[in-house]
Amino acid sequence: MKEHIIFDLDGTLIDSKPEILDAFKRTFSKVPASSTIVFDDINFGATLNSVLESVYQFDTDRILRAKKEFAEIYDSSSYEKTLLYPDVAYTLQHLNEIGCTLHLATNKRMVPTSRILKKKNILQWFKTVKASDMFDGKSISKLEMIKQICSENGIKRGYMVGDTVQDILAGHVLKLTTIAVAYGYETPELLRKENPTFVINSFLEIIDIINSKS
Repeated sequence: MKEHIIFDLDGTLIDSKPEILDAFKRTFSKVPASSTIVFDDINFGATLNSVLESVYQFDTDRILRAKKEFAEIYDSSSYEKTLLYPDVAYTLQHLNEIGCTLHLATNKRMVPTSRILKKKNILQWFKTVKASDMFDGKSISKLEMIKQICSENGIKRGYMVGDTVQDILAGHVLKLTTIAVAYGYETPELLRKENPTFVINSFLEIIDIINSKS
């Protein structure tokens, strides 16, 4: 079996919300916003830049200060509050063992991405890891990351697994089989509106999907 599978990170492989929320609260206490922050409205799967732009209403000075503050807090974390979803480690290992090639595309920055993958002992299962700030600090979209993964690895067909509308739309554009994760940060109703090929409620279901297509 030689299948290429591209995974999102936050809300798909890991539940990072408690860790990110703590870092944002500490950041906003040091760099206050001009209006009350509704933490429930924060998109925890979005890029850091987009979250800060929303909070600080494009106030460049505060965005830069908050970005530096957040990076210092989050990048040095032990990530004890960041947890792998059930069966993620087993499933990634099994997919490798049956000949699948795994890739990762995340809106996270590369420094915390690498540290989290190492801390959770899953880095070794991925051939390619793309993060939002890989190119001279310029933020790139999920679609651009996935396009690069497909181009660099000659992927003509494969799978995109993610928990956001952005993930599913990117998969559709690149004609990948899309697997929407219903347990992540997006609502299942919104995901189903984008007509993913599959919707899963547990990560382990990916093995059955891959086996059924082989």
